[in-house]
Amino acid sequence: MKYAALMFDIVESRNYESRYEIQRILMNSVSYLNEMYKYDIKKEVVSSAGDEFQGLFLNLQSAFLYIRKLQLLVYPVKVRCGIGYGEIKYDDDRWSSSAFDGEAYYLARDATDNNLFVLNENGKLTINGSSYPGDMIPIKLIDPYGEI
Repeated sequence: MKYAALMFDIVESRNYESRYEIQRILMNSVSYLNEMYKYDIKKEVVSSAGDEFQGLFLNLQSAFLYIRKLQLLVYPVKVRCGIGYGEIKYDDDRWSSSAFDGEAYYLARDATDNNLFVLNENGKLTINGSSYPGDMIPIKLIDPYGEI
């Protein structure tokens, strides 16, 4: 089964003087959205390290809407994110999203690093010099802050 892995972090978080306040707002926003999307989430969005978060969704639409709402909730703080759609290697209900592995997570990490959504389809496409099995359709994340 395929899932949508979502990864995100705060852009230049070390430059904020009020890092605790930003982290508090981010944690509250994530808790709120986890409750709002609880029927579309396979593994809740959780902090994986500091201001880095990840979660696993049952479908792409919910992962996309989740991150867009998060960006609005924490504005003007900028959030860098990526969504990867694919298989996971194992499924254990006792583990959090940060313990999972597989194609969905690899694609989400690459998408986060390149600020792209990378969706798995059929065929082969090269993105930023890297080759992936299957078609990867990169879609530039629409920046709510006016940068394209």
